Amino acid sequence: MSGYYGNTPSVKALMRHWDKNTAHKVKALMDRKADPETYESVQAWIRQCYNEPSKLEQRLCAINEALNGYGVEVIGDMNQGDDNKIHAEYINMGDTYSATILFDRHRGRFQLTTWGDWVETFERNGGHLR
Repeated sequence: MSGYYGNTPSVKALMRHWDKNTAHKVKALMDRKADPETYESVQAWIRQCYNEPSKLEQRLCAINEALNGYGVEVIGDMNQGDDNKIHAEYINMGDTYSATILFDRHRGRFQLTTWGDWVETFERNGGHLR
């Protein structure tokens, strides 16, 4: 499906790694057909914030909950205070080469990949993480 975040992984592709129910939940979140604020983790996060997290951040948090991940991580340098230094965000699934959902900030789209494979491809194509 093509949408705000470009082409997103299909339910069929997601089902290679997760059950059908989880695949449908994640697909709906990526395609902006499900409200991330219906997820408890997002609700709890919003209650703690003075400024509400962006919808993309909320979607990533909800996807993390749906996948039973270990949190949302970034690829890039957060310490510079420059969002352009953050190349991607992904759901930590516990291993560098475990399937995950990654949001590529420069392409503005979600991907089904591993974060290890994404970094290798990024660097092979001339990207630098520091």
